[in-house]
Amino acid sequence: MGAMLSNENNDDYLQDSSYSEDEENSTNEAPHRRISPIYDKIDLTNNICLDSPTDTTDAAPPTATMATTLTVDQVMVVEDHLDIFEKVSLVYLLYDNPAVALKLLTKLVNGSNDKLIHNWTIFQNIKKSKWQEELEEALYIIQNYEVLRMLGFAKTDLDVKFPPHFCFDKIYVNKIRKVLYRLCDAFDSTDGENLLRLVHTDFQKKGFNFTVYNPEYLELYLLHWESLGYIKQDNLSNLCNILNVMEQLDWCDVLKQLFPAVGTRVSEKTKTSTLFSFQSSQSTQISVDKNANYDTIEKYDVDPKSPGVCLIINQEYFYREIEPDLQRKRSARFLVELAPAPTAQKMQLLNRSQERSG
Repeated sequence: MGAMLSNENNDDYLQDSSYSEDEENSTNEAPHRRISPIYDKIDLTNNICLDSPTDTTDAAPPTATMATTLTVDQVMVVEDHLDIFEKVSLVYLLYDNPAVALKLLTKLVNGSNDKLIHNWTIFQNIKKSKWQEELEEALYIIQNYEVLRMLGFAKTDLDVKFPPHFCFDKIYVNKIRKVLYRLCDAFDSTDGENLLRLVHTDFQKKGFNFTVYNPEYLELYLLHWESLGYIKQDNLSNLCNILNVMEQLDWCDVLKQLFPAVGTRVSEKTKTSTLFSFQSSQSTQISVDKNANYDTIEKYDVDPKSPGVCLIINQEYFYREIEPDLQRKRSARFLVELAPAPTAQKMQLLNRSQERSG
């Protein structure tokens, strides 16, 4: 994925004891992960691939422009052309059982030569008949066009089969895995470190054991969190809380659109959350050190029954804007949404409507 985290960080939850400096400097050093350019074209604020905000029905597979004819032997040859990052990403996208995938990937990043993709195709070939399409989609997700071309697929045909919004639909690859892969692939090193730091803190508060892996492979963390139930197929509220703190608001909106239950669970937990209690205005408290030095002359006594006045200026029209399409039309709604907070603090609420000027 996109987060390339430094092993020089002193935080213990960002260190991987199995990842040695000698391994990093060896001649078999893995190439840096590529950032997938296709996702930069996606507007995360639009109604992505859903007909309505509550639509969770998976999309039907698109009409293929070519036949998918792959053999198990072809996959074995192709796997030799994948770098370590691509193998990790493919296992994350393809393996259904998170605990099994995590165990196998842990061995892989520590030097195992297991043919994980080839083994997956053998099992899937016995289990079901759609493994070729699933592997094709997974290779397209990680943007390995070279391997796809080796297998006889043209990028122009693949672009038709998998339109830009496909990464948020269930075609063949698990939709949640696909979205979380996309999310982490978009993170830079700072975002990745913040994600791990916040989840580590949340784990401590929830009583989970935070296992450390090589931070260059965020897929291992996602699989671990999924195997513990911190991330669930029908509940991403824990992750959405973390993204809120990280101010990744567009991604929070994406999760809420794709999985409407996320928004409900997050709003229900906000009032009692210990990690994110600051999101509730009624639960916020300021702790003052009794030994702190301050000038009592400057002290201002606050009457808890009447702590102050909150003035909301309802400016519906802006001074320089005369175009009807650009005028602000939601201020009345904002006023309704803002009013409960100061009222709950027993503040006097004043509303002043700003008429059009100029």
